[in-house]
Amino acid sequence: MTQLGFDSLLTSAAEENRNREFARETAHLPSTMPEGLAHYRLLIRQHHAAMLAADGEKVMALRREAKFLARKLNGGDTGILADEDSAGNVLTRETEPRRDCRRLQLLSRMEHHEQDDEQVFP
Repeated sequence: MTQLGFDSLLTSAAEENRNREFARETAHLPSTMPEGLAHYRLLIRQHHAAMLAADGEKVMALRREAKFLARKLNGGDTGILADEDSAGNVLTRETEPRRDCRRLQLLSRMEHHEQDDEQVFP
């Protein structure tokens, strides 16, 4: 076997090992987008609770799990934000509040405050 052939074999084996390790680390995660969205919503709630509790280790573990979820839903590809239909973008788009809802909440909060006539921009 030539040196080039041996290098190719080692590279292939290393890639297979990385794929097996990723499969083991993500075996508990859903593999379909509908199930993934439900799990991602749970991760968001858990992340919020961990932030309120100032539990940095839990926060980082949840972020890692969210990243693994997006990668698994992306077929194992690390390009989770590569385009509009990549798993990371789909998860974000499908779980963020609708823009009109956020605007209405902002406007409704503004109605309850006294008017401030101070000029903001010169």
